Amino acid sequence: MLFRSQGVFAREELEARFEVLVERYLKQLDIEARTLAYLVRTHVAPALEQQIARTGGAVRAARDAGLTSASTAEKLGRLVKHADALASALGTLQARGARVGALHGEQALAAASAELVPALVELRASADAIEAEIADDLWTLPRYRELLFLGV
Repeated sequence: MLFRSQGVFAREELEARFEVLVERYLKQLDIEARTLAYLVRTHVAPALEQQIARTGGAVRAARDAGLTSASTAEKLGRLVKHADALASALGTLQARGARVGALHGEQALAAASAELVPALVELRASADAIEAEIADDLWTLPRYRELLFLGV
């Protein structure tokens, strides 16, 4: 009422502006989701697979030498759990992104808020946990410490 009483916007203009803002927000979320999925598929997952292979090799080498390394075997178990969690979170993000993409307007906005944003957060948390487990020579993305402290 305030806008109309002051002659700023008519109801139709406000509704049109709202619709444009919703579509813009949804497009930004879609870009963010697709970018995160791409980074996970092309950087995080391959680095994790290489770290699993390397750690598995260390476990085998210790066993072949007649030794056991509980910490290395435990790390291998953590890495495999991370791989499963990452694959699950990526699948969830992609499915929810497709579902939200099939909707329009306020329905899409509600679904994005309830489904897509939590899936983004879950996948990001999974990738962040993996980053801490991967050797520097396998990690192809800038690490937080490198971004925050300029290479320290």
